Amino acid sequence: MKARVHAEDLKFETERRLFCKGSALVKLESLNWEEHKTCQHDPKNVLRLKKIFEKEGCRSLKVGNHIPAIVDQHHLDTAIENAKQNKTWKTGILPSSYAMIDSENGYPELEFPGGIICLHGLHRIQAGKALRPAEKWWIVDLYLSGISYETRAILDEEYSNEDRPCDGQIYRKIREYQYLPQKADALVLPATCKRLRGLFRHRLVAAGFDALTKIPALFDAGMKVTTLHTVMATRCYEEIQHYLNHIFTAFVGFFNGIENGIQRLDKATVKAIERKAPAVSTSDSQELSIAIFNGAIFSGFSSQERSVIWGNILKFRGIIPSLSTFFEDMHLLEACVNCIRWLVTVPTDQADQTVFTALGEAFQSQGGTQCTQVVQTTETTFRLVKGNPTYCMKLGYLQMIAFAMKDYRDLPKQSVKKNLIEIARPKADSEVLQKGASFAKQLGFSTPEIERLKGMEPLTFSEVEALVPVPKTAVVEIKRRSGMPRTDTFEEDRQHIFLHNLLQSDEAGEGITSFYVLKSWFNAFFGTWAIPVPVPNTDSNMSPPKDQEVKNESVNLQKTQL
Repeated sequence: MKARVHAEDLKFETERRLFCKGSALVKLESLNWEEHKTCQHDPKNVLRLKKIFEKEGCRSLKVGNHIPAIVDQHHLDTAIENAKQNKTWKTGILPSSYAMIDSENGYPELEFPGGIICLHGLHRIQAGKALRPAEKWWIVDLYLSGISYETRAILDEEYSNEDRPCDGQIYRKIREYQYLPQKADALVLPATCKRLRGLFRHRLVAAGFDALTKIPALFDAGMKVTTLHTVMATRCYEEIQHYLNHIFTAFVGFFNGIENGIQRLDKATVKAIERKAPAVSTSDSQELSIAIFNGAIFSGFSSQERSVIWGNILKFRGIIPSLSTFFEDMHLLEACVNCIRWLVTVPTDQADQTVFTALGEAFQSQGGTQCTQVVQTTETTFRLVKGNPTYCMKLGYLQMIAFAMKDYRDLPKQSVKKNLIEIARPKADSEVLQKGASFAKQLGFSTPEIERLKGMEPLTFSEVEALVPVPKTAVVEIKRRSGMPRTDTFEEDRQHIFLHNLLQSDEAGEGITSFYVLKSWFNAFFGTWAIPVPVPNTDSNMSPPKDQEVKNESVNLQKTQL
């Protein structure tokens, strides 16, 4: 452990010396910040810094009060040359960022007409202006563009008075000190430690989050430690891990062929591309292509590298996921789980028991190596599919998820104080509850709850030869592409929530529809699936896929690995 930490420290110091070109006085008007930094303006933090400066003095000479910034080599050379011509700086060599200089006169005054991007310091400058209104310059440590995200994050840590670390930084630091628990506990509040320990007990889910730490900007842009207890309470560990792997695979794919690409990614770029779907939306494609090729995003890459990245992004056919979309999409998964828990009990005394395993134990195989499963295609029609018991169970499980997606509003979370033997129905629609129990029974599931609730006659379906296509639904704006469905579009969409619709591919169009958002949600948590859906005018009892095809094409929810 000590050797690894030492190696990381050595790597950081090597990169710092390579990219840091020294310090200089830069006009306040030339200091700029990325948009996500300016949007995080916190008056309370400015007030906190003012109190610190009032007590300790607003000492820009202090290394901890310097502001690190990114500058292009050409712009830096031009600024130094102009300073030499104006005779404001003679040597042409900038003082080290660690130099002990007792006067601001010891630093050159460099001008950057186009401005430079500061890694942080917005609140520091605002506090300094309030205390020293006549201040026009600030000491800036200048780093060349191309510096890795990890080094940027470490630089942020060194300027500890500026901002509190984000949840992603806290998580990564605790994982770094996992073998030094006392040091890890000292980093965060007890409540945060408790939530993280609850996560770390479940290796499958923890492995998913740990893999994403390899992409620091992505992780820091969306990690929310404060909601982990809600995430883990769903008992959907396999599905959660699948979504995290979905994110990881997408972003690693974006940087295929780019050296150290995931390390050079920045948070502003993550925020710009998440929820976009350029491979299926022409409007998204036009917007992102302009931003990428003019360097507004992926700014740490060359134009040639950005061209490669854009080609990789267009290979991803779906809504680009992130940790931000994950935590928002968890709300719908939680609602679906609350619905299913009316029909099956997930034991809380068994750490590894999940909704998936509970339904697996409740599935009654028909015996032998083959069984027949019902695949619902509309509210009143179905198809019969043959396959091995595992395949039929998973088809049943996914159809229970589809049922919950349609009817979660009528089956809200049960009160924890209620006795499960006498299921409370004040807030649940009894007709929907009985319908769900009868449907689960026909899919092959049997639990005490299902047996008590299936008061209706078995649902009657009829076979049909053609599948009804999903009509084009409403186009939704970017912010509505994750999280809970909206009421104004859901009533239409819920009529089409069946497996074959959730898994069919779409042609490219101008915008993203509300039903496509539901399909993307389903794919992120459950993945693609080998369902033998016959084409129109063919025999509905189509031959099932072979066992090996099921193994290769279906999502093994229990064994998906990063």
